[in-house]
Amino acid sequence: MTSPFDRRPSGPSSAQQPSGSSPFAGNGPFSSSSFSGEPAAPAPAESSPSPAAAPLKPASGPWLPLIAAVVSAVVGLVCALIAQFSSLTATSTTYATLAGIGWLLCGVFALVLLGIYSIQDNKIRAGSFYVSNPAHSAVRGITLGLAMLGVVLAAVEIALFVSKL
Repeated sequence: MTSPFDRRPSGPSSAQQPSGSSPFAGNGPFSSSSFSGEPAAPAPAESSPSPAAAPLKPASGPWLPLIAAVVSAVVGLVCALIAQFSSLTATSTTYATLAGIGWLLCGVFALVLLGIYSIQDNKIRAGSFYVSNPAHSAVRGITLGLAMLGVVLAAVEIALFVSKL
């Protein structure tokens, strides 16, 4: 009787396996004819040598937007300080103009430029071999502090001007 898992055709027309041969021998991808046990032949050598890789140059953050943000924050803070400590009164339009310019330079331009710096810095960090510069972090922190101080001072001055109308 044959096994239900026997895949050999049964009957008088079926060829019997010779003794000593494996029932798993065949022409499949894992047959002994496809794997000879010998190492594969090496790949043919290329006719032209590959170009040498260029050495990586360390990159650091961009200075231009950072310097522009510092200049904007300093000029805005100076405008706010001039309005506060000059002989101008809170009812003067020059007072309000200086406070408004200071607020725009510190609150809008300096912070937008710091954002542009951060975007460019992150692109450089992601793109190549990055070396952090401690001066960038210090200048960024100082700029942020000056900008916030200028925004608060200018906002108080604008509030004084509006309250006197």
